[in-house]
Amino acid sequence: MKNTYFLILLIIVSLTSFAQDGFVFYSNDGGAFTKSSASVGQVFTEHSLSAGYTNEGLQQSFLYDGYDTLLIFATQLPYTYRTADRNPNNIPYEFTTATEYDNLYLLPPYGIDSLMDVMVYSVICPADVDTIAPYSVCAIPIVLPQPTVNPNPSIPPVVVANDALAEYPCDQPTFVNWSFRVSDKSLNCTQNVTVHFPPCGGAFTVTDVDGNTYNSVRVGCYCWTKENLKPLHYSDGSDIPVALAYYSEFYSNTTANVDTYGRLYSWQSSVRLPEDDFVSSPPTDASGYVQGICPDNWRIPIDSEQNSLMSFSADEHRTITHWLIPGTDLSGFSALPAGIYQNGRYYNLKGNTYFWSCSGNGVNASALMLAYSCLDVLSGQYLKSDAMSIRCLKN
Repeated sequence: MKNTYFLILLIIVSLTSFAQDGFVFYSNDGGAFTKSSASVGQVFTEHSLSAGYTNEGLQQSFLYDGYDTLLIFATQLPYTYRTADRNPNNIPYEFTTATEYDNLYLLPPYGIDSLMDVMVYSVICPADVDTIAPYSVCAIPIVLPQPTVNPNPSIPPVVVANDALAEYPCDQPTFVNWSFRVSDKSLNCTQNVTVHFPPCGGAFTVTDVDGNTYNSVRVGCYCWTKENLKPLHYSDGSDIPVALAYYSEFYSNTTANVDTYGRLYSWQSSVRLPEDDFVSSPPTDASGYVQGICPDNWRIPIDSEQNSLMSFSADEHRTITHWLIPGTDLSGFSALPAGIYQNGRYYNLKGNTYFWSCSGNGVNASALMLAYSCLDVLSGQYLKSDAMSIRCLKN
């Protein structure tokens, strides 16, 4: 009877000394997740053959020590770990977390005198990017959302790399490839980066202070007004000094001419300078833009912006109507032959069109010219007292 009591007491003490919570594994009966005990596995926060495992019920002299590294996606958790050489009975160990401990220490089926050290890293891939660029740019830099690696920081560290770009082009899906490496394991993620152009074209219109509404069109990376400007007033309501309606003996219907071709403006009037001022630079807003006669939040282009139209031929900018020789209007810019005012006379209606930029020097300023008889878009210098058409860019 005494022997019986002694045996029972020994078993209770042994099981108590082996008991250890910490990691979750799949129960042998295929049921719910259960906490481990010494009969199946243990978690140790320190791993060393000199750590004194005898305090945990292990016989150090017979300790079998193995090591492995897991690098998995967080979506794979709980993750079943098996190794044939150290798990001959194929008992699954399922990890529900890779963040609570840097290392998970398992007792394989060899018994409590053996130990399996598994380092678990989980990766959450970075979020995709879907954004809108500002106006007048073709590409933008982006601070990419970063992946999450747990545990982090860690030893040994997971090496994270990508092929990110300095800038991401508009309207071209870009794929950033991420790689994760540690020990002999590796993972890869793909991050989708989509940059949209801001609204332009279609129903996107702008109305000036006089109530004239203009359609818009994207040509390259810029959003332009699709018609020539017509206002008689600046956006604050003050008069524009030189805002002319084309008039000649053959084209005397000025109302129809304005409706179709817009008005012709001297360079000073277009950039809002006095007509006799050939020295001052055009006034600019806080962003450095020259609004001039344009509606609010629109501007007169500088040389480089206007010259971007030269990536198309004149034929591809000209409309299929009104010109002496029709164009194709493949660019959508829909340039109309509004002519020019020079030395007190109007010229070239239905034959040529001219557009001011806000760049000037002395008595001259830069303009773009399209002719019915020439395939090239030409940039040149004209007297500031000449009057020509204006197209605006969205800020």
